[in-house]
Amino acid sequence: MSTSKKATTKTPAKKRSTKKSPTKKKKSTKKKSTTNPKSKLSYSTLIIIIVTVAIFFYFRNRPSEDIIKQVEKQQIEDKELSFYYPTANLTNGGIVEHLAYSFDYNEEHEQADWVFYELTKEEVENKAVKRKDNFVKDPSATISSALPTDYYKSGFDRGHLCPAADNRWSEDAMNQSFYMSNMSPQHPDLNRKIWKELEEKVRDWAVENEKLYVATGPILIDGYKKKIGKSQVSVPSYYYKVVADLTGDEIKGLGFIFANGENNGELKNYAFPIDLIEERTKIDFFYKLDDKIQENIESEFNTEDWF
Repeated sequence: MSTSKKATTKTPAKKRSTKKSPTKKKKSTKKKSTTNPKSKLSYSTLIIIIVTVAIFFYFRNRPSEDIIKQVEKQQIEDKELSFYYPTANLTNGGIVEHLAYSFDYNEEHEQADWVFYELTKEEVENKAVKRKDNFVKDPSATISSALPTDYYKSGFDRGHLCPAADNRWSEDAMNQSFYMSNMSPQHPDLNRKIWKELEEKVRDWAVENEKLYVATGPILIDGYKKKIGKSQVSVPSYYYKVVADLTGDEIKGLGFIFANGENNGELKNYAFPIDLIEERTKIDFFYKLDDKIQENIESEFNTEDWF
């Protein structure tokens, strides 16, 4: 911006008077201000203009919250399903993947430390296959799962970790959901009541949010009640489930913990931040996500976002 300098006009000096002044005025000791008021105004105006322009370009070039969220969503959606797996126990035989779910199998306790799966709206709404109670040993070569007979007359149900009702979209998925690697000994008061209620709720959430990621399993780090069957299957005292919506407008997550028995009260009374589930299980969920995204879905949750 070019500025034009004002021409300064020099005031001509007054001619010396030849008349004597009757009274001699005292010279004032107060110095006259040499600052031009117009200069002050010009400097102030210039500073205001510079600051205004700087603020304009700062906010113009700064990405909006919507853009930031869109970038974060894109980073999440571009990943393979295995990217979201929880941490695996190095003493186990390694992660096993089936059509509808994956798991980390613990041979010591003859059940999975976690089962992980993606559940979509399309899968929930596709009810092409009926339930088949065909419990069988998992044929995977890398593990040796428990047997269906291990649960006979034990007083505990062969409780699904990845629910059969989530797999009605495929014959193979339904059959694999009855592998014994997907079972854990659950008390009927848990399996047939609040656990079932939560499974139904998760399906509703999958329809509402288009897609969910779910991790679930027993809490065995604190010990177990007893062992059952020839395979010596450990009976957990508690179970957990972690649910995350990573593709919605607002990414969010929450977890649940239940006693392996009677659980009274509303489902939302058993909901907790995912961080708390991690503390109880010593399993890190969604650990490959950006730290900021992880904190957003794990440190807290709003009940109204889910219930």
